[in-house]
Amino acid sequence: MLGDFSFWSLFVALTLFGLWPVWATDLLPVVDAGSHLQLIKILHEWKASPLLQKHYIAVHAIVPYLSYYQIVSWVAHACPIEVANKIVLSVCLLALPLSALSLLRAAGHSRWLAFAVVPWMLNADFIMGFFNFLMSIPLFLWLLAHHVRFLRNPTWARAAALAGLLAAMAITHYLLWSVALALLPTLAVIFGVRHGLKRAVWWPIRDAMLGLPSVGLLLPWFLSYFVFAEGAVTSDVYGRPTGTFVERLKQLYSGEHFGPMDNLRQILDCTFDRLTPTGAPNHLLSQPGQLLATLWIAGMALWAFAAACAPNEPPPVDPVRRRWGPIAVAGTSYTGWTLLLVTVAYFLLPRHLLKPIWLWGVNFRLVEVLAVLAVCALPLHPLRPPVGWRGRVALGGLCLLLAAMLAPILTTGQFLLARTEFGSIRPALASIPKNKKVLVLRRKFDSRFVRATLFNNVPEYYAVLVGGYVPYSFADTSSKPFVVDKKTQLPAPQWDWHDSFTWQQHGRYYDFIGVFGEPGAPQGEYDRQLAAQNLPVVYRKDMWTIYKNPEPAPWP
Repeated sequence: MLGDFSFWSLFVALTLFGLWPVWATDLLPVVDAGSHLQLIKILHEWKASPLLQKHYIAVHAIVPYLSYYQIVSWVAHACPIEVANKIVLSVCLLALPLSALSLLRAAGHSRWLAFAVVPWMLNADFIMGFFNFLMSIPLFLWLLAHHVRFLRNPTWARAAALAGLLAAMAITHYLLWSVALALLPTLAVIFGVRHGLKRAVWWPIRDAMLGLPSVGLLLPWFLSYFVFAEGAVTSDVYGRPTGTFVERLKQLYSGEHFGPMDNLRQILDCTFDRLTPTGAPNHLLSQPGQLLATLWIAGMALWAFAAACAPNEPPPVDPVRRRWGPIAVAGTSYTGWTLLLVTVAYFLLPRHLLKPIWLWGVNFRLVEVLAVLAVCALPLHPLRPPVGWRGRVALGGLCLLLAAMLAPILTTGQFLLARTEFGSIRPALASIPKNKKVLVLRRKFDSRFVRATLFNNVPEYYAVLVGGYVPYSFADTSSKPFVVDKKTQLPAPQWDWHDSFTWQQHGRYYDFIGVFGEPGAPQGEYDRQLAAQNLPVVYRKDMWTIYKNPEPAPWP
């Protein structure tokens, strides 16, 4: 029988190997990386930069995205921001299987199930660059592990740990924090009702109170933006609600919802499918994302069928029969109910949230959480399978092991190819001095090697790699520690339609203008306008052309 040394050797090897894509390229080719790094750069340099102080306003409140940005900023005192981000991101990715292992232990399930979680270190949330959300997932899993122990034997120490984890989640990402605030009292009702009316009433109240410190952390921010705000502070805040109480509530929420079938299809799109190259032949060997998804789903299906055929778990027996004493909570029941409730949340939540907070991508971020919970809910010991299922459990384990081994290899391969599409981004932007106002126009959005709009955030990279002002930023939403000063914000074309650029309305206010696109691609409207200005070219190579504006017009 394989023991501790075998388990930990394989666990450490696979999880560390899973970090290869993070460090394989100098520039991390994930969708939101540029925007997150630019905001971290503002946080890191704002106090020492008059240019940043002119264009960005510090939010004097604790905000939902604070923790990831602040930790990277602290690490950046010892290394460049890009490296600091990779260090913190690596810790978040490593924490995913570790936190799943903690939940498996709390549920009394086999630790060997944790290997089925390893491929999810590199899933769609990682490709999209949802750094803050990636940090919140391990916190959520540790919260569940502490909660099941708390239900069994509530102590002040465990209550403090739960409140602390909820507070950490509140300042990391509000999606899973909001889910947790509703989930813990609901689970308390489900398990409390099995042990009498008093527990059924008291437990949900008690568990809801654990979230009060985290609510208190964000309350000043929420009130300042959404209740007492007289006008729009950022692009996702629409001013103070008016009318009756019910009318005000209606003004506080709107979102884009999918139907049930679209939500089911979305689950498959949010596994590993973003690694599928554009125009790849329709067979598995040419579609890395589809191959990984097939291996993982096949392995999990075999394990799930085996778990269904395993002998039923004996009902738990209360260790102490006191009115408020410790009780037994079946780990399989707890994780199963959690999986069911988060699945319900997935179908109820919108795809995109518009009010009260703008959040692109809501329910599809939960796909990774659902997959990890599905693993943790399996009442199966892969090394001790049910009678007659040994071969199929072994085959399922092989599929999952292959997925864990291939995920870093295939992801790194696609990342190396995608990095070439950025061209000579470093020398191009290095040709511009520091602390300038720079507008980068891009005609290229989609990658050929990663199924995502990988180049949405290319305009922010000057601020990251060199340092200065760019007009596009994640600082335009209210959940960030800095927001754009609308009074000094330079005019710029619509972020997703740069052909709306005009020299008179936009270009003349910038020190430098960059153009990013495929060599030989048809010229856009802005190419013709820039050519008409006879601007000196300071850099031209592959995808990049950098123009200098000798006499930028003042703004405002």
